[in-house]
Amino acid sequence: MPLDRSALMGRIKNFRQFEKVQTMVNRAAEQGGRIITGGNRPDAFPDGYF
Repeated sequence: MPLDRSALMGRIKNFRQFEKVQTMVNRAAEQGGRIITGGNRPDAFPDGYF
C-alpha cells in the first residue's frame, strides 16, 4: 500500500517520470519481456503515478 511505512516502493514522482517508466515497460514487453506483476496503473489508485 502507498502509505505503508514498511513498503520498499511507492508511487512515481510525477507524470513525466510515469510516462518514461510506462514507455520502458511497454518496450520491454514488445521485445519479448514478460510482465509478471502489474504493468498498468492500479484501479484502486486512479489519481497517482503508480
